[in-house]
Amino acid sequence: IRIANSLMDYLFRRLALDYLSAGERADLGIFSVSERLQPTLPGVEEGAVETVTGRDLAPIGEPPASPDGTQRRSTQDAHAPLCMQCGVQMVRSGSCHACPECGTTSGCS
Repeated sequence: IRIANSLMDYLFRRLALDYLSAGERADLGIFSVSERLQPTLPGVEEGAVETVTGRDLAPIGEPPASPDGTQRRSTQDAHAPLCMQCGVQMVRSGSCHACPECGTTSGCS
């Protein structure tokens, strides 16, 4: 299952593939490889999106701040561990990581 985001995600997707019916999995958006490769049914249009050319894009500059005033996480935070208490992705705090939800640290104080 290549679309899993974490070990827990992988385990539950694997269990869904093994134990849920195709209809239940379709409701959850979990498909096997063969189901993802099947063509759509006749009469059902695929969701084609019209693309724009590169010249229509805004010039590259400073990334805009998010609406709540926080900046996007850096690529280093993308590889941060998940919180052992609540499961939220931790953020860098000095040489350790801290959970933004519950305040747990990764072992350093």
